[in-house]
Amino acid sequence: MRKRIISSLFIMSLAAGLVLTGCGGKESGDVDEAKADATTAGTVPHDEVEGEIVFTAWGSDAELETDREVLDAFQKEYPNVKVKFEPINDDYLTKVETMMLAGEAPDVIYGHPKYFQKWASQDLLLDMQPYFDNNEQFMDDSVYATNLYDAFKYEDKMVATVNGADTFLLFYNQDLFDEAGVPYPTEDWTWSDFLAACDKLTIDKDGDGETDQYAITAGKGHEQIEAYMAAFGGQLYDDVNDPSEVQVNSELNQEALQMWYDLINKYGYAPDAEGTEVVTGGFDGGQIAMDVDGVYQCVYRSGVDFNMGLAALPMEDVNSHYVSLMAGYCIPKDTKYPEAAWALASFMQEKAGQEILASTGLITTVDKEVAESDAVINMEGAPDNHILRVTSLDNAVNVDAKLTNWQETVDSVWQPAIDKLYNGDLTVKETLEKIQSGLEEMLESGR
Repeated sequence: MRKRIISSLFIMSLAAGLVLTGCGGKESGDVDEAKADATTAGTVPHDEVEGEIVFTAWGSDAELETDREVLDAFQKEYPNVKVKFEPINDDYLTKVETMMLAGEAPDVIYGHPKYFQKWASQDLLLDMQPYFDNNEQFMDDSVYATNLYDAFKYEDKMVATVNGADTFLLFYNQDLFDEAGVPYPTEDWTWSDFLAACDKLTIDKDGDGETDQYAITAGKGHEQIEAYMAAFGGQLYDDVNDPSEVQVNSELNQEALQMWYDLINKYGYAPDAEGTEVVTGGFDGGQIAMDVDGVYQCVYRSGVDFNMGLAALPMEDVNSHYVSLMAGYCIPKDTKYPEAAWALASFMQEKAGQEILASTGLITTVDKEVAESDAVINMEGAPDNHILRVTSLDNAVNVDAKLTNWQETVDSVWQPAIDKLYNGDLTVKETLEKIQSGLEEMLESGR
């Protein structure tokens, strides 16, 4: 899974104006033709699919090289389709939205469901439901993790193909655990076990009164904090894929957020802002023993200079679960070549494409066999218990609420409140009250 792209909020008046005028869009005949062919959508033989399309994504050099490998394999399968790859690594969301609203969008766009929800609500995306209906193999839950699909639907229709999903788990440095005489995390470890481990893993090595090694990172992104809440059994909404009630200000979430806060401010097991300046190497540099993050980090950490394991945070509540970041590929509705665009978007979900995408550890693929394959689980540099990235998906929910304004909600409500808590300007109780009221205000407009 690629690192999250933080978006700038798009100017709504401009967006509305461009949608209404269709400024710069392709001729409507192209769109009408695509709709007229819905009964046979996605059924054209490979050697008869034609067109010149543009594909966009973001990522590191290694990630983009993987994309190029997939495109090479695709073009061998579809010889009459030409694909131009145009990666965008700076301000991805705003640039893609600008192109989409101007009718100049790439034909296949990589992204997260929260992007697709927003674009679908603006009537910018191709309805992929007919394509899925005509390709029933994608609905086989013995092959695909179809429990992920709801996040990729808008008004009960698929608006993207599915790449996969990555849960947020606990990475830990086995060498530091060994040096401190701390047992590795187990499936049934408790929060008491966790705190005991943290105490032994937080060390002032030179006796100068300053911590030189911390037990755990203090990531304050909404994904990391949601991971704590999920482990305690809390949730943000009654149903993240069909939210009707905000439930963030609950006792379980208060316990979770208090734990996160206390790790920094009560126990000193996680670095505060000042401590972060001391341990600049962080987890990857061997100065922090544990880190809660998405398992897509495996691809970036395959070369770390220590032995590494993967575990869950303690899960003591009957409702304890995981959160996951999902990704896929959408198609703008005014693409000139819908069949060619579908061919590429669906190839990313087919076994040939999934095997290449999974080869780096970047994504836990939606294809179960590929995700669980020995080549993936035991790839070079993989952490111990790497299989947890697969098994955890059975008990995971989308880390992003299925709302058209979810990114705006995170940027304007969630993160400012968490930042104030981190800086000591709010208590845990005040923070959850503030987030609860803010999410309630945003809920109606985002459904």
